[in-house]
Amino acid sequence: MKYLYAAFLTMACAFETYAQDLSQILEKVSPAVFKITTYDAANKELALGTGFFITSTGTALTNYHVLKGATKVKIKTADNKTYLVDNVVSWSKESDMLKFTVTNELNETFPFIKLSGTTPKAGERIFTVGSPLGLDKTVSDGIVSSVRMDDAYGETIQVTAPISQGNSGSPLVNMQGEAIGVMTYYLQSGQNLNFAVSVKNMNVLEPVQALKFPSAENATKSLDKTSNNIDSYSEPNSTLYYANSSVKFCTLLDASQQPQNANTLFYIGSDGSWVYVFVKNEKPLATSELIVDVFRKRNGAYDEFVETKRFTVEPPWYDTHFKYSFFQAGDYKVSVYTADEAWINTGYVNIQASR
Repeated sequence: MKYLYAAFLTMACAFETYAQDLSQILEKVSPAVFKITTYDAANKELALGTGFFITSTGTALTNYHVLKGATKVKIKTADNKTYLVDNVVSWSKESDMLKFTVTNELNETFPFIKLSGTTPKAGERIFTVGSPLGLDKTVSDGIVSSVRMDDAYGETIQVTAPISQGNSGSPLVNMQGEAIGVMTYYLQSGQNLNFAVSVKNMNVLEPVQALKFPSAENATKSLDKTSNNIDSYSEPNSTLYYANSSVKFCTLLDASQQPQNANTLFYIGSDGSWVYVFVKNEKPLATSELIVDVFRKRNGAYDEFVETKRFTVEPPWYDTHFKYSFFQAGDYKVSVYTADEAWINTGYVNIQASR
């Protein structure tokens, strides 16, 4: 009996130590996790999810599918501050991962979670923090069941930590306080079969560098992997049709009408000056007109509307260019849309007075 008691006491002490360790790690990790709320074109709430900071300057990770169909995304941090997503940096629809930044006009320093460079082992203790069903700061723990290679997602981590809708984008954290994955989906056909995509998949993220959210019609798989959404890039009225587009600026074109010495800094004289705006897509532009919205940066945000201009193009063209004149120094955002107002891409340019 005394051996049984000793074993029980050892297990109780081990559990208490684990609980203390988890509590201490949570104090460091939780402030970096936030709730995501997305909005549609009518500014109505669209979906809830989770994300977490990975740098002190406001770079963060979530799932690609969390932002699908959004036209605006707001986050609420652990200390109840709110920020807008101001730039989608990169994404991978296959790995269901997306990196973005938030507005940081005051140059704040954000708490962040370090990314692990090692693959976890089966049986290793883990936990996740997220906003299941909108209940932010919810913690669940468990162990790593298995590390698998998925044809679509790449390296995935199967865990026993329970997740629900709203946990999408939550960090999967090891007992060193490092993020080893991003919670992504579960299998409804089984019990407690929950999966995160490994942070190692970040090396396949494709640069976007514009506020360009995944479209609702063509987004990747949702948290419930029993759904069978199929991605498509074939619809010109979808943002994803222009997923690999670009907007560049230059003052010279070569013999084939391609930009030479593309830059983001140009000088203007007292009467202003023009630059070429070069728009390129990997497929036909599929529009007869480009709508161009120009905004100037003011007080840290591109919220000073300059003008909207329209340019005629031929639908079969893969690229085109036009002259645009600037008359005032400043930082500008130039957003290009199709005639049906499908967003192609955005370019940023700095205009300075001639020295």
